[in-house]
Amino acid sequence: MTIEKQSSFGGLIAIDLFLGGAGAGIFFISFIMDLMNRFQNITKIGAITGLILVLMGTIILFLDLGNKSRLYRLFINPSSWVARGTYFITGFLIFGIAYALFSSNFLGLVLLNEKTLVGKVVGGIAAIFSFMTMLYAGMLFSTMKRIPLWNTPVLPLLFFFSSLYTGMAFLILIGNLFVATSMEYL
Repeated sequence: MTIEKQSSFGGLIAIDLFLGGAGAGIFFISFIMDLMNRFQNITKIGAITGLILVLMGTIILFLDLGNKSRLYRLFINPSSWVARGTYFITGFLIFGIAYALFSSNFLGLVLLNEKTLVGKVVGGIAAIFSFMTMLYAGMLFSTMKRIPLWNTPVLPLLFFFSSLYTGMAFLILIGNLFVATSMEYL
C-alpha cells in the first residue's frame, strides 16, 4: 500500500469544514439546551452564532468553487455525498434562520415563537439538519477509497464529536463573555 497525498481539498475547504462543523454543533447544543429551558439567553445567541458560522463556511466553499455557473449541479445527483451535504446545509440554513427568527421574536409573532409547537417543530427540523451537517463531511471523506486513512466508518463519528466539542467550546466562550458583560451592569 502506497501513501498518496490528497490534492482535491485545499485550505478553504478546511476552513469550511471547521466553520460548518462548529456552527452546526453550536446550533444543535443550543437547541437541546433551549428545549431543556437552560441558559435561554446563551442558547439564543448560540443559535444565531451557529447559523452565522455555517453561512460563512458556505460562502468560503462557494469562493472555492471552480466554475460557478455549474452550481446547480450540486443539487442534481442525490446519490452523491456532496449533493447530500448541499441539501443538509441548505435545509439547516432555511430552518435554522426560521427558528432563530422565532426564538428572537424578531417578527413579533407570538404564535410562532420557539415555545409553541410550530417553533419547536421548526427548531427540531433545523436540529436534524444540523446533525446531518455534522456527519456529512465524515461520510464524504469515508467514501474516498484512494486515501485509506479516510476510508473508515469511524470518520463520520469523529466529525460529529469534533463538531459537538467545538460547539460546546464556543458556547462556553459565549457564556463567559455574556456573563462577564452582564456582570458589569449589575
